[in-house]
Amino acid sequence: MSTLSLIRGDLENQLRTTREPVEISTLRTLIAAVENAAAVDIETTSEPKLGLGHDQPRRALSDEDVAVIIAAERDELVDAAIRYRDLGLVDEVADLESRARIVERYLP
Repeated sequence: MSTLSLIRGDLENQLRTTREPVEISTLRTLIAAVENAAAVDIETTSEPKLGLGHDQPRRALSDEDVAVIIAAERDELVDAAIRYRDLGLVDEVADLESRARIVERYLP
């Protein structure tokens, strides 16, 4: 099972059972980060395209790619917690650290 599938499964479980808002929000953010990384760059050509819409196949991400994205998300949360701690915002620090712990569960 891929890491992204595991995250999606955990999100579905949260939505059906405990409905912990911080957990749900963090998992949704993590899924969005991975899906955004899989999106292809927008072509800026003026050539007309045939077919339905402008759908492009998404990039295939390896588990290593996903791990790098997850680690980056965790690092952003930790950095933000440090900045908020310097400002004395204790509640925000606790929230960010909680989110970082959730994200860390999906790192190898």
